Amino acid sequence: MPEKTKEKAVMVEPQIKTVKSSAILKCILTEEEKRKLADDLAQEVEQVSRLEGELKALASEMKAKINEVQARLAKHASLFRQGYEYREVAIEIVKNFHSGTVSKTRMDTFAQYEERAMTGEERQQFLPLEPPKKTDDGNGKETEKTKEREKK
Repeated sequence: MPEKTKEKAVMVEPQIKTVKSSAILKCILTEEEKRKLADDLAQEVEQVSRLEGELKALASEMKAKINEVQARLAKHASLFRQGYEYREVAIEIVKNFHSGTVSKTRMDTFAQYEERAMTGEERQQFLPLEPPKKTDDGNGKETEKTKEREKK
């Protein structure tokens, strides 16, 4: 290694010049310096190992987030390409016993999307087997219609 010096001249005699300086030179490490260095090396190796573990965990977490976004991206691209999706929509089913048909109408657009003939089972109308329940006018008093039904 090249020698670096810091000089400070001192004149001792007119014919002899003594210069005090310093230089970077090879020095053998003491046992105490070696122990300290070994301790520092062990801590740094441990720190590198810990940081690599954190990096793997972060990479795994980021990969999971990327996969999640890619799945949504694929879903949205497919939805856009198809131009439709299936959703739950309120409908109205009308059973017309005169014409013998069943029609279904969307309540969001009021468009009829199905009309078909009634099945044999759908043509069956059930008769009420229980007498009508008493109703009141909200004040605890029976209405006139309820009283008329009871007279019959």
